[in-house]
Amino acid sequence: MNHFPIQVFPPFVQDYINDLNKSLNFHKDFLSAAVMFSVSSVVGNRYKLLVKEGWEAAPIFWFACVGFPGTIKTHPIKTMVKPLTKIDKISKSFFDEEMKRYDPDAKPRQTKPVFKQLLISDYTIEALHHVHHYNARGLGLYKDELNGFLKDMNKYRKGSDLEFWLESFNNGSYIVNRVSKDPIIINDICINIIGTIQYEVLSEVISDYSGNGFIDRFLFTAPEQDVYELNDFEANKSLTDKWDAFINHINNDSKYIDQSSTELIRMEREAFITYQQIDAKYVDIQKNDEENSAIKNYLSKMKTYVPRFALLLSLMRKAGTGDYIHVTHQDMINAGLIADYFIGTARDIFVINSTQSELKAIASSLRSYTRNEKIIYLVEKGFSKIDVGRYFGISRQMVHKITSF
Repeated sequence: MNHFPIQVFPPFVQDYINDLNKSLNFHKDFLSAAVMFSVSSVVGNRYKLLVKEGWEAAPIFWFACVGFPGTIKTHPIKTMVKPLTKIDKISKSFFDEEMKRYDPDAKPRQTKPVFKQLLISDYTIEALHHVHHYNARGLGLYKDELNGFLKDMNKYRKGSDLEFWLESFNNGSYIVNRVSKDPIIINDICINIIGTIQYEVLSEVISDYSGNGFIDRFLFTAPEQDVYELNDFEANKSLTDKWDAFINHINNDSKYIDQSSTELIRMEREAFITYQQIDAKYVDIQKNDEENSAIKNYLSKMKTYVPRFALLLSLMRKAGTGDYIHVTHQDMINAGLIADYFIGTARDIFVINSTQSELKAIASSLRSYTRNEKIIYLVEKGFSKIDVGRYFGISRQMVHKITSF
């Protein structure tokens, strides 16, 4: 089974992931995605990697944590993003104090305080523009159910929301025209995304967004297939405290006012050569006539992600040290390991989606069958119990129970 290479993280982060996996049964892949989301959200536009002249890679990642109903998907993410919520609480308390001292009628006129929010969940696209305008460094969007985010897109303004998100993935700029208000421009949109989604919902989403490359921008975690029993192990609080301090170090090192605050990070010559080799490997796959077209398209986005992975790893490696930040040969090798993981997981997701489409076509034709009769028929036709379970939103164990009578 495909597993996230947690060895690319600093030792204490590896320890924290292993500890949470052992004590709370949190999936390591979900935790790893949330680690990357949390770090990249506090970095934002403060640091970018100069890949080549004219190509600056910002740490922007879109994560989709895929799992079965009933598996632990939400709690691993919430645990890792908790330091971000603390940062926002402190920021909000400062804002409230400033507002107490603010006098709109004062002479000379005072500048009205603003709340620089970092983590968002419930929002309208207009509110998102507003929040990002005041926090130009960047945001972290955490949606417990990604389905809501994807389904609500273009609900009120067909086309424009999708256009904004496609532009945001590339760290582009966007002008927001508002009725009866001055327009605002968001330079260097930087929004990281993480959320959970179930198999049957993901299949619908892939179908809805096929053809525009939107879904290819998501990094899928390895699917959780097991449900674990409660154990006697307790989480190590000292590791939680270290994680909190780690995020605060990065947040303090990533102060940002405007575009002039961005620091361009450079890579070693050996790191660039390694990236060229990774790119060449992907090109060979894309040229393979026997390769799945979905993977070929996915690799186009992965080429963009690899430098971002390397930048993030270099920032994590140097966090709180005050040392010179640069992308090393090893950072790029590790970035390739992360990319291989996400490519492998995407391959699994696309194969599953194809199988689910086939299952749907057959199951839909069995109109007179009960659900259990359909399950028995499909298993007898050669579909695996895992795939049948995914289609009906039940566990593999339940499918086994139904087909054993």
